[in-house]
Amino acid sequence: AVARRPGEGRFYAIWRHENPTTQGRPFTFVNSEGAGHVVGVTLAAQGIGTDGTPFFEGDDRVVVDGDTVVRRTGSEDSFNGGWYDIPGRWDARRSFPLSGALGYSNALARTGGYRFFLGDAYPWRRSLDFTIEHGETVKNTIAGDYSAVTYLYAPSPPTWRSTPWNDQTRRSVAPDRITVNAGWSSSITF
Repeated sequence: AVARRPGEGRFYAIWRHENPTTQGRPFTFVNSEGAGHVVGVTLAAQGIGTDGTPFFEGDDRVVVDGDTVVRRTGSEDSFNGGWYDIPGRWDARRSFPLSGALGYSNALARTGGYRFFLGDAYPWRRSLDFTIEHGETVKNTIAGDYSAVTYLYAPSPPTWRSTPWNDQTRRSVAPDRITVNAGWSSSITF
């Protein structure tokens, strides 16, 4: 084992949950001051009604040190799963090495995905605001039940700027190892 170098960050997994999501405001994966880099995210989303998954039509947005650096079109695109609800695309569980669908059911208004940013991490030096919209008109008008885990490295625990820590938000700090089983036939341990 190699010891951590001075100034090297620690691994954090930040869980956030909103039920229902807030009208007029995107769901926040992480909104932090300080430095670090995001290396992945998992999102499980459930509609409040049974009218399909129009809540999953929001854009994700990443603002690093005050500048918008990522703005995608459609939640499923954020997880490399565009054109969902089409056979062979984002219509069921899909597992790839760095992204995939947790599942999809239009009838149950349920979906979710994961993505690891190993080759395209989001580094920041002063601040990070990473959000995803919920609603077809991109005005965050369709309520849902959103749960997410954001995986990041930082020199110290992330501090929230506009979203306070509360009983809906918890953090897991410095695990000895990470085991991922996202549909592969055997677990992968880092």
